[in-house]
Amino acid sequence: MTQAASRLANPTIPIPQKEINATNFLKFRKITLDFKGVKEVGQAFVHELFVVFARENPSIQLEHVGANAFVKRTIERVVAASSQTCL
Repeated sequence: MTQAASRLANPTIPIPQKEINATNFLKFRKITLDFKGVKEVGQAFVHELFVVFARENPSIQLEHVGANAFVKRTIERVVAASSQTCL
């Protein structure tokens, strides 16, 4: 697979974009969310992507890169809290 084809098959989405449209994610199997330069994220944003979207689209793998310690903790906390309430 060429590099260009690989990027299309597994896109990296920069989070600082003005607007994220998760419906565009539906055409991919693996998505990398790049949090480079993002100082903080809201719990509702993280919940919508990493819990709601992930639950509704189990065949799509979401991963994150470039997150600072605060963003990582927020993602981990929201995902963990969600998994505990779903038991």
